[in-house]
Amino acid sequence: MSAILGDLLGKGIFIVDGEHWKFQRQIASLELGSVSVRAYAHEVLNNVIEDRFFPALLGSSVVDLQDVLKKFSFVNICKFSFGVDPAGLDGLAEAFDVASMISSERALCPTSLIWRAKRVLNIGSERKLKAAISKVNFLAESIIRERRKKEFNNKSDLLSRFMGSVSDDSI
Repeated sequence: MSAILGDLLGKGIFIVDGEHWKFQRQIASLELGSVSVRAYAHEVLNNVIEDRFFPALLGSSVVDLQDVLKKFSFVNICKFSFGVDPAGLDGLAEAFDVASMISSERALCPTSLIWRAKRVLNIGSERKLKAAISKVNFLAESIIRERRKKEFNNKSDLLSRFMGSVSDDSI
């Protein structure tokens, strides 16, 4: 699984195992279990429902519910995890969609040799994946750089909390 999703998800808690997983799980469970994080999640969810979800449902007589729910989920994840509205990050949602789709399609290949060869040759879907991941990484790195410039110890979003929990060498 890490070969298929590793380009997109890196070495995060969803991909790693062993000691890396233990460390990341320990940090995550401490942060996610706190009352303040649950309160922040509730606040983010309520705001996105009021500001985005209801207007999207009520704004038209015909609604693509799958699209509305996908956008709703993505906005919630970005605001809760990174403290940012993805609308202000030019192309993040589209790049993440492309990267997710192509990464998932890797699992459907009859053999990993096909997508691995395309990755080495930088052609086809693997070229698109590389470009999409580069855009996601660029935007994520810019968020992290900005957060490092500011005080992040007392923020509610997960990124700030994790950055405050670990040393710069661990990030």
